[in-house]
Amino acid sequence: MPLDHYVTLGHSGLRVSPLCLGTMTFGKEWGWGSEPEEAKRILDAYLDRGGNFLDTANGYTKGHCYPRALVGERLTRALGPGVELGHSIVLAPPAPADVAT
Repeated sequence: MPLDHYVTLGHSGLRVSPLCLGTMTFGKEWGWGSEPEEAKRILDAYLDRGGNFLDTANGYTKGHCYPRALVGERLTRALGPGVELGHSIVLAPPAPADVAT
């Protein structure tokens, strides 16, 4: 399924990839998941193929902000001076999660 065949997200008018990239596996806070370098490769591959819909809920990593920090760093790099990503990015807002350990 091509990631750049965007669909409308409900009645919002936002055009998003048909697959949302969840960042639950970015980091090892739960004892499993992707090392930082692998998470970067996953995110880069998704963005390079036209993906534009990301879920960075704080409950994914016991309240730590690693997935959001990684996404922010990668987007800052991708959208640096003179660089265009070619499409907009839609971040799914995190809903409050009980992240007590």
